[in-house]
Amino acid sequence: MLPNEFYCVSRSSQFIAESKAIGQGKGIHAYLLEGAAGMGKKSFASLLACAFLCRESVTPCFTCVTCTRILHQQHPDVHFIEREKTMIKVDQIRELIATAAVTSYEGSKKIYIIEKFHTANEQAQNALLKTLEEPPASVVFLLLTENLLQVLPTVRSRCRTLHLYGYPQEDIAQQLKLLYPSSEKLAAAAEECGGNIGRAIEILQSEEYWEVRKIALQLLEMLEEQPSVPRIAQLLEKHKDSLPELLEFAEELVRKRIRSSEQSGERTIWLERLRIVTDAQVLRKKNVNAGLILEELAYGLVKGGIKWQR
Repeated sequence: MLPNEFYCVSRSSQFIAESKAIGQGKGIHAYLLEGAAGMGKKSFASLLACAFLCRESVTPCFTCVTCTRILHQQHPDVHFIEREKTMIKVDQIRELIATAAVTSYEGSKKIYIIEKFHTANEQAQNALLKTLEEPPASVVFLLLTENLLQVLPTVRSRCRTLHLYGYPQEDIAQQLKLLYPSSEKLAAAAEECGGNIGRAIEILQSEEYWEVRKIALQLLEMLEEQPSVPRIAQLLEKHKDSLPELLEFAEELVRKRIRSSEQSGERTIWLERLRIVTDAQVLRKKNVNAGLILEELAYGLVKGGIKWQR
């Protein structure tokens, strides 16, 4: 039985298509898996390794000894390479290349899953390039990156790139149910994670997230009631220590409100509020006095515009 943490990836159309190609002998020697942190790149790579090495009639089966060992990172021919401190170094790549020439333990493929490949410096990437150009027949490289632009064009051109953009909300909700069957926040986490299963898990585990979310929802409800500037200012001042997170939540909620606006006048008001929130985020990053940011934010959300211009 497939472990619960692989549920979303195994159901994705990308994985199904690629595993089918591998089963038909159309797999290649090098893949680049690009996606944000928490998007499931390592899980995707592990399942691809199953597709390459599983020996059952229907592959990958996820239940045989081979698949089970891969999914628990215990297979002798599947190697996970992690960066040393902040980067993948050339010595790691050279060691990898030396072992790649050695026959696999079980006489099939040898698979190298290199995590955070975008942190490999130019020397390390160039060291891998020759092997990518003339790969041993039995070796497969799975390079995981959060930023494709940090991978050398020469490396990219020798790989099949798969972009992981996220998973359907219902699939994430189902996986969260498998992982956290007693949680009452599964639906909200699945909705707010943006298709990122890692982010969904992070949300469920963070008490601060739910507290700030509650404040942001309260702010939105108050804006719907057309409150006074002092009332909004009082709420913001009370939670000023959470201002960065509160602004992020407020931006997301205001964007949702804009999408649901039916009347043009109403939409205009919320578009102005979105501008006010994003301006406040810019001011915060410039280390503008927090008190000034809160004052302008409260005034702008209620009245529109900037206070000193009135």
